[in-house]
Amino acid sequence: MSESRINVVEASRLEWPEQERGKHTAGGDIHTSYSADTIAFQSTVRKPFLWKGEAWVAVGLTGIGGVEQAEAVRLVAAESFKGTITTYRDRCANERAARAARRDPMGFYHGVRVKRGGAAFVLSGPEERFVAGTPSLFEDAVPAFSPIEVTFF
Repeated sequence: MSESRINVVEASRLEWPEQERGKHTAGGDIHTSYSADTIAFQSTVRKPFLWKGEAWVAVGLTGIGGVEQAEAVRLVAAESFKGTITTYRDRCANERAARAARRDPMGFYHGVRVKRGGAAFVLSGPEERFVAGTPSLFEDAVPAFSPIEVTFF
């Protein structure tokens, strides 16, 4: 994906869960929504996070230069999805299919059918990036990231 939307969110939303001497912190809602593994192996997603009134799940997590980030896609009801619905398995059926999925301008996960709590959903791209920080983090850097759109919490 060559173009990307960056959403700057409160750092707490991307916190990693911790386990220390019997204590367990839940972690941030964006981080705990990470579902790439369950999408691939079970066609399910973990509890989504909300962003601007829509449900999302993280499909990638990174910490670049000490700044936590996530790539995420929208989670929409299957009956309201406009487009071709497929499965993760079909997106990766062979090298040709996987290459096409990686090059899809709507993102690798676009159109992939999943379940959450027994209900059918579809992932809708393109992926967007969620970055821990404040608006000042990007004020001077935005021109260097073009073409992007940056939104703030």
